[in-house]
Order: sequence, then C-alpha cells, then structure tokens
Amino acid sequence: MEGIELKIDNILKVAINKINCAYSNNQESGTNSGKYNEEYKTKLVFPKYSGGDTRVSEQELRFAFIEAFNQCEETKDFYYSIETPTIDKYRFSKDGKETEYPFVSNDGESGKFDMVIYKKEGNDLKRAVLIEFKANDSNVKHLKKDLVKLHNPVEGNEEVKRYFIELFTNKSEAPGKKFKENIIIKKEDLAKHYPEKRYNDLNNIRSVNVRCICLKKQGMFDEYKQDDFPKFIPSEQKQL
Repeated sequence: MEGIELKIDNILKVAINKINCAYSNNQESGTNSGKYNEEYKTKLVFPKYSGGDTRVSEQELRFAFIEAFNQCEETKDFYYSIETPTIDKYRFSKDGKETEYPFVSNDGESGKFDMVIYKKEGNDLKRAVLIEFKANDSNVKHLKKDLVKLHNPVEGNEEVKRYFIELFTNKSEAPGKKFKENIIIKKEDLAKHYPEKRYNDLNNIRSVNVRCICLKKQGMFDEYKQDDFPKFIPSEQKQL
C-alpha cells in the first residue's frame, strides 16, 4: 500500500495533539487550562481513579487515533474495524495457566488486533494496516502477545503494514531500556513463537513499525519514532 506509512504517521501526529488537548483541558474533576488549538479540540476525557489519579490508558490513545483517522482527509478511501479477529490461531494459555511465551498453534484460538485499517479496492475491503495499542506496559509477556500476531506472515502479505503504538506517562520508561529489550523478538527466539512446520522459512516474518508517545517534563506528550530504537532484526533482511 504505497504511502500508507506516511498516512499513519500523519494520523498519529494529529492524535498526539488531541491527547495533549484532552490531557490539558479535559481531566475529570481536574484543574484544566482552558487553552487549546481549535483544530485539535476533542471531547475525549481523561477520567480519575478512586484515589484521585488521572487514568492514562491505551483506550485514550486508541480513541484519539480513531478520532484523528475520521477527520483526516487522506484516509477517505480507508475504513477500520476494532477488536478485529486474527486470521491465524494462537496459544496464550494452557490448562488455565498463562504459557511461558505466546505461540502460533493449529489447535489455538483466534486472537484480536486492536484496530485494522482497510483499503477499499472496487467492492472489496482489504486489510492494509494492523495496529496494537499499549500504555505504560513494558511487561515482556504482554508485549510478546502483540508482537507474535503482528510479525506473523499469515496475517497479511508484505503490503500489509504492522504498527505497535505505546503511550508512556512514566518518564523512567519513556521508553526505557527494559521496554527496548522486551519489544524485540530476537531471531534465535522466532522458532519458539512459530513452531509449526509451515513457518520453516522464518525469513518471511514481517517487520513491525514501533511508535512511542511519551509525556515530557513540560506535561505534553511527544513522539519517539522507530529510529530511536536499536537496529535489532527478526531476520537477515528485515528490521523492527
């Protein structure tokens, strides 16, 4: 899908501005500034926990992204779905217990992508972008659950782009060493996640675009792009 990466990054930039607008102006029972750029005005609210802390979760990130997607002129030929079933089957638990690592399994269950963007071609809607959202989560098992789906070649050919987008409010992990290590499925571990014989050619494992949105000292969210990450590779040719 030519140029789809540019569209995603443009949508993400608008989403970041909407998040900043909501974070500055729309906190439940908060001291809100009342200052916003009319272009990024949003009805998104950051709610409070019972203890009084502001919740910042992947839900705020996802809905800000959807709102930006719907307002973006360059996405007029694109559509989306939420909590979209995967094509392949996965194992995340066995006998009621979480497995050591997630893996593809013929006797597993369909997973879900947080969001899938479709390109309309004639009368058909074809998957163009697979997206997973996260917030304040560097847990290796949680990250691998998303990555094993995004890297999977069964979920789409090389034209189908894959994005992992995380929102951080914890400055110590924005994004910290732990996150940078855990966001990678290293080449030597691929066979554990893709044990079926149909994955003998692990060079077909798809690349994933990583984007991080981090809260800065001045209380505004900003974007870290993929180039800020080490050049780990899941195969000889492909880069995370």
